[in-house]
Amino acid sequence: MKLRSLGRSLLAASALVAALSAQQTATYAFSTNNPGPYAPITGGLVLEAGSAIDDTFYNNVPIGFDFPFGGTASGGGWTNVMGVSTNGWAKLSSVAGAATTYNFASSTAQARTVGAFGRDLQAADANAEIRVQTIGAAPNRVCVIQWTNMRPWTSATSNSQILTMSFDFQVKLYETSGVIELTYGDWDIGSTAFPAATTSGSVGIKGNAASPVTDYKICTSTSTAYSWSAPFTATTSAANGHYVGTGAGKKPANGLIYRYTPSAFPPAGLTIAAAATPAVNFVTGMPLITATVSPAPATAPISNLAVTVDTTAIGGAPGQVMRDDGLNGDAVAGDGTYSYQATVYSLSTVAYTLPITASATGATNGSASATINVYTIANDVYYGAVPVARGQNGPFDNTNAMSANQFGFNTTCGAGSNGARDLFFVYTPSCTGTASFSTCGGDAITNPGELADSQMTIYDIGFNLIGCNDDAGTTSGLCGPSGYQSQIDNVAVTAGQLYLIRVAGYSATDVGQFYINISESSAVAATFGVSCGSYPLALSGTPPRLGQSGTMSIVNARPNAFGVLGFSYQVQTYAQLGPCPFYLDTAGSVAVLGTFTPDAAGAWSYTDIIPSDPAILCFAISLQAFTFQPDGFDSSNGLNLTFGY
Repeated sequence: MKLRSLGRSLLAASALVAALSAQQTATYAFSTNNPGPYAPITGGLVLEAGSAIDDTFYNNVPIGFDFPFGGTASGGGWTNVMGVSTNGWAKLSSVAGAATTYNFASSTAQARTVGAFGRDLQAADANAEIRVQTIGAAPNRVCVIQWTNMRPWTSATSNSQILTMSFDFQVKLYETSGVIELTYGDWDIGSTAFPAATTSGSVGIKGNAASPVTDYKICTSTSTAYSWSAPFTATTSAANGHYVGTGAGKKPANGLIYRYTPSAFPPAGLTIAAAATPAVNFVTGMPLITATVSPAPATAPISNLAVTVDTTAIGGAPGQVMRDDGLNGDAVAGDGTYSYQATVYSLSTVAYTLPITASATGATNGSASATINVYTIANDVYYGAVPVARGQNGPFDNTNAMSANQFGFNTTCGAGSNGARDLFFVYTPSCTGTASFSTCGGDAITNPGELADSQMTIYDIGFNLIGCNDDAGTTSGLCGPSGYQSQIDNVAVTAGQLYLIRVAGYSATDVGQFYINISESSAVAATFGVSCGSYPLALSGTPPRLGQSGTMSIVNARPNAFGVLGFSYQVQTYAQLGPCPFYLDTAGSVAVLGTFTPDAAGAWSYTDIIPSDPAILCFAISLQAFTFQPDGFDSSNGLNLTFGY
């Protein structure tokens, strides 16, 4: 966001007053006015209604905007919530107040309070209520707290004057200007004056310090020299000035307003969102350090914002200026994001912390930090993954890998640990099929520097987890010296796709050498279709693995018949050959593999060694067998063969 002064209001005009009193409320100027009849609110939130209202405090009531209270760095603050007491006062913070506090000015427990008539009050009748409503539109909203049909509490049923009293009054909080108003409506007191001093109450504002209780500005006094129309306005001690008097006090006129206007405002807090891009660098790099700064609240007036970064950790100096003018890589000037181009270099794995400080007139300093990680192993991050292939790969060593997991790869595999000091590898299968992965076996088994407790996870090209293992144990024979190494079997893979392998230690102290062993199961022998004829042949075969023995077999054939075995590429365009289905590709090249003669039991088989020729890897064919006699022919089912490992 862009940081700016509001400039259109009293807030901007008064925010930078330099000479602030040690007393928070001393920054407020008092005035009184009576512009017209009292205006009650009718909307908003009703906190309580009815004749049972008595001694209740409502905490965390929304104000509707950020409101400044007090003007000193040590004692004020902004708040968007408040507490409301049924006893005629509100507390401008989220700290709960006491339900039985009456004269808040003399209370050592209540701070940041405003009250129009703080005393022991209760509902005057069934029409009593406590209501809160925020009216108007930003930046000129007003939060109104309203007490309706309240009277002093009394246990004397014979005190008819108090029992018939009824007070209406409000506290108003003004957005942007920070003005506080106490407004008064109809007061029925039953006579020209209150009957006793016990019916008086606290009126005014009380500062941030709960004790001592001298930080307040009270507007009326027990002295007969003052009245509601000519109040006592000094900031004074609790012993002299927080009661409405019984002599000349009488009652406030309808529409009376007591106004408190601040001459200074509490400082904003500066929040910083900091980052380094890239955050991880291989041996050397020039990461961009960025800091997005915003005041809290956002409407607080600030100026002269400056942001600096301490680059001592990377061989630089403190107080390096970060800019928000399109320089140093910050492409958008005036966006509130500050930047600094850093240079890092290290021959060891290390994490550098760069402290960032933001300062401004009218704000307390904000701080954050950016972290730059330098690593010495290329595949310490996923985009530096090392290629691995079928067979044994390695040895690898995670001793110098960074201790943290990289980029959110934190699957526990059900072991309660996310793993640590992880390294990344990329595998591309030769053929579609399945593959198995493990850290078991290899010379590292007997190597004192072995990674004895590993964790392995497999991800597809979309970073979806498709395999995970922490301890293979003894399910496939002891995996590692204690069964704590990892094995993932029969993962479905597609030829030409990339698969990410992550190997980590169980904890940051599990380091050392390891191997990654990969086996592929891509050879396929699959039958399809049906046999046909008087002697329906059954054709089958073993998966043709390169360099290994393979067998084709036929049973149920016509004994001693003449047979033909044909094949085509594995794209079947099915046809009919007389009454029987023809499964070979009639649209392509159909070749005859050879002839055969079933024995007297109608069986035939052929075994040979599949060539270890990479040229035939993943090659797929379809086969079908036929036997012929003068009276017709018989056909077998189809057989698909894929040459693989």
